[in-house]
Amino acid sequence: MLHPDRLLRNVGDARFVDVTDQVGLGDRPGENSFSWTSAWSDIDRDGDLDLFVARWGIRAPGVEGILATKRSDSRLFLWNGEHFEDATERLGIGPFVSDAAILGAAFGDADGDGDPDLFLSSPTRRGSVLLRNEGGSFALQQRFDTGFGVAFVDFDHDGQLEILQAGLAGARTSVQAAVYGRRIGAPTTGRTRLFRRLADGSWSDVEDFLEGELAIGTMGSSYGDLDNDGCYEVYLGTGGPEPWFQLPNLLYLGRREGAKCQLRADNASMMQSFGSIQKGHGVVFFDFDGDGDQDVISSLGGMWPGDRWPNQLFVNESPAVGSWLELRLRGRQSNRHGLGAAIRVVAQRPDGGEVVRTATIDGKTGFGSGPLVARFGLGDATSVESVEVRWPVSDCRASYRVEIDARTVLDEDVCRAVSGTQSPTSGAGT
Repeated sequence: MLHPDRLLRNVGDARFVDVTDQVGLGDRPGENSFSWTSAWSDIDRDGDLDLFVARWGIRAPGVEGILATKRSDSRLFLWNGEHFEDATERLGIGPFVSDAAILGAAFGDADGDGDPDLFLSSPTRRGSVLLRNEGGSFALQQRFDTGFGVAFVDFDHDGQLEILQAGLAGARTSVQAAVYGRRIGAPTTGRTRLFRRLADGSWSDVEDFLEGELAIGTMGSSYGDLDNDGCYEVYLGTGGPEPWFQLPNLLYLGRREGAKCQLRADNASMMQSFGSIQKGHGVVFFDFDGDGDQDVISSLGGMWPGDRWPNQLFVNESPAVGSWLELRLRGRQSNRHGLGAAIRVVAQRPDGGEVVRTATIDGKTGFGSGPLVARFGLGDATSVESVEVRWPVSDCRASYRVEIDARTVLDEDVCRAVSGTQSPTSGAGT
């Protein structure tokens, strides 16, 4: 259970080299990592990526065995060009991770000021917090209920990010709620929630976000777009450490009205065996076979030592899918993959109307990662009118021309060459 963190460097010939100690990410003397997930972002806007490692850092005095082992707190590391510097205390993170269990972490521009803010998801009510980035240091914005995996995502494509926090609950709580309709403790326990930002800057729970609001705890989650309509599906891998905790994994289809996506999703868990009964873990939406629609891989098992239940790969063969666009960024002044870049796509429908979709390059939910690309479902659109990119470090903004139903690389140098005031003739980069 307690295993040192490892950073493996890709050396370019299908081999990885362990550089953990070399870059300063090894455990401190006398401490042990009990890490759950990681999140990457360019916090200090210097063009390279920094790292947050979420750990179970709660001490358990008076007990014996593994629970008595001293565990490392979650840490925030800044890359200084040669190694990672522990900046947890200096940047104000320390009070929020000291003696705390953090299961999920995500960076996102919560207030629209261009800086990455940080959401920490915890099984304790004290621990789930949104931390506001104030020029490179962090301060408390708001506390939230318990949860597991977390991500910033613009569900309704209005240009303002929402927060998706997967639910967390014990086996008894989940089974009582799902099977018998009974609630134990707080009414929100185990429920996966979507939070949106209000005019006063606070965040509020979106009511009836997931149809039925099943209070089933999760150990994996992610989102994607299976029918290319631009409205996100949510897949939850349910379960927990208890061997009898067996409930269906849950799939919800994003709800659309016309060309607009709603902050609602409908339960379709019994479709195509998505509601399998086995402990769920990581979930990834990606185009496995390169045919223009997204597929899903779901890791299962781990119910007991040696549980080798096979993972699931759902290959999307539905003919009823819309147009799409996939964009990979090539940062120059910004980080290479453009993490933190905001993208807005406007496409034309046959009736002359517009389809507007937005996305941010990010790492998804931690317990459900994905390729570092922006994927846009465009429904019945027939052409792309514009693709606008806001790069995270240079703050350069430009409109790129791209073809529909295609994968395109957008280069930051093209944006900088036109100073964000003209439309380049091509989005292709190297």
